[in-house]
Formats: sequence, structure tokens, C-alpha cells
Amino acid sequence: MNIDDLLLKDLSQESGRPFGAEGEDKATMDETLTRMNELLEQRLRLVEQALKERDPDLARKYGIE
Repeated sequence: MNIDDLLLKDLSQESGRPFGAEGEDKATMDETLTRMNELLEQRLRLVEQALKERDPDLARKYGIE
């Protein structure tokens, strides 16, 4: 997976169903948001790891160690 995929891919599609789908109840929306947050955190960890590997000085500058 490349950086563009990590940053630009639509999380709502990755979470199993489009966010805010018609007829979606609050509990389902909460589950979808939780899953989207988990995916976002996972992406952030991957981006941080890639930054640490490719430019350690820049990673340190932004507190990613």
C-alpha cells in the first residue's frame, strides 16, 4: 500500500457500508464511526512508520518517535 492509498482512500467504503446509508439507525452509525476511527488510527500508524523509515529527522521534528 502506498501513501496515497493510505491518505486518499474513502474510509466509509472500507468500513463495510457507506456512512450515513439511508435507513441507518443510530447504533449502526455509531458502529460505523467506531470502525472508521479504527481504520483512521491504523492509517496514521502506517504513515508515521513510513515517515520514521524515510525521514527520521522530519519524524523527530514532528514528535513521531
